[in-house]
Amino acid sequence: GYVGTQGLVLSSSNAGISWSTTQLQSSIKITDVDCYQGVSSSVTNCITVSSVGNVLSSNDLGLTWTTVSTIAGSLNGVSIGWNGVAYAVGQFSSGASAIIRATNITSFTAWMDVSPSGVSGIIFNAVTSYDGIRVIVVGSGGTVYYTSNGASMPVSSVIWTQSSSAA
Repeated sequence: GYVGTQGLVLSSSNAGISWSTTQLQSSIKITDVDCYQGVSSSVTNCITVSSVGNVLSSNDLGLTWTTVSTIAGSLNGVSIGWNGVAYAVGQFSSGASAIIRATNITSFTAWMDVSPSGVSGIIFNAVTSYDGIRVIVVGSGGTVYYTSNGASMPVSSVIWTQSSSAA
């Protein structure tokens, strides 16, 4: 899929041969999108995030969207691992850096804060996770955080390590 300003989402169900346009709330900037299809499922679940902290979910390849969560802040990136665990990143309105996680792959409605403790002033811009367990987050100023236990419970047991920046 593709996302853009004024709530625009483009989606394709045939590898990009043709595209469908969905207009979400025109007053928000959609910042990222990711989709997941479970091994035993024919349903493709997608998530998109916005600059005003909205998390929207679709189970029909992006034709329709439902707001499933909202944080006080902005979200800039989203990633869904092959196990269905999803992460979204940005910054809380308090200035604290934001990493949130959802493990309920059919609805993505319960998001939990798994941000590194005490990290503030860094705007997380992008996240990637192949398997929902190992997660890499990139933030302002070239900051990189990673974890190899991202799906751990309770959320306080998720251990983040800051990577040293290259000069």
